[in-house]
Amino acid sequence: MSDELYGGEILVTYDNGKYVATKALTNDGKPKTQLKISPDGQKLGYFLDLNYFIDKEKNKEINFIDYDNYTALVITNKDGSDKKEIYRGDYHTSYWEWLDADEVVVYYNCGTECMIGFVIDANMGTKKAELLYGVGYQWSPDKKYVVAYHYVAVYYGITIGNKFGNETFTYKRTLPEIYSELTDKTEARFSPDSKKLALILKKENEKRLELLVFDLEKNLKIIYQRDLEDIAFANFHWIDNQKIIYQIGQEIKEVLIE
Repeated sequence: MSDELYGGEILVTYDNGKYVATKALTNDGKPKTQLKISPDGQKLGYFLDLNYFIDKEKNKEINFIDYDNYTALVITNKDGSDKKEIYRGDYHTSYWEWLDADEVVVYYNCGTECMIGFVIDANMGTKKAELLYGVGYQWSPDKKYVVAYHYVAVYYGITIGNKFGNETFTYKRTLPEIYSELTDKTEARFSPDSKKLALILKKENEKRLELLVFDLEKNLKIIYQRDLEDIAFANFHWIDNQKIIYQIGQEIKEVLIE
């Protein structure tokens, strides 16, 4: 099964090896964005634009902006049945993602360096938790942890929490008195097994970046540290549970974490 947005409507293509069939799951004329399939492949979700519709009698498009009812998150079974709206928000609603087959997170911009994550039951539409850890949420592969960033609010660094709204760890450094672009270069990556977190951030009182690795099974103990060779880096990621790579210019750097 594949999915796509076509002319504002959702089409699902089924291929059972013998024939291919396409079915329209929606036909309401309203734009839809951020179409995503649940991890188990049984549900679809998408944002529905509530401020746009087509007056078929007058054959024209109408935009009526209601800033308090701007976007809805709709969940449906993969065959289009049991369609339900589980979230409605104003124009500050940003994006959403699946946590598992039964839970989603909707992200809402609430101000300067402020983003709320609403954890919502995908079946009942009930709000289960509010996450307020920072901005730029990134989940560990097992979805037990989420890391969020801090850039401008007195400190720079990260906060780690869980889906229940509990903050478990914060690693922050005081912003320099004179702005440094290096504080904007903070990046974190969970290892594939969700047991470690690699973090690149500005060194205190220096115009350099450093790589730190935290062990999530040892109360976020720092188990590795090194200075980066340059402030310009790219392709920072884990290639397995022990190796991290990043790129400086044309050179690939490899770090082994024992």
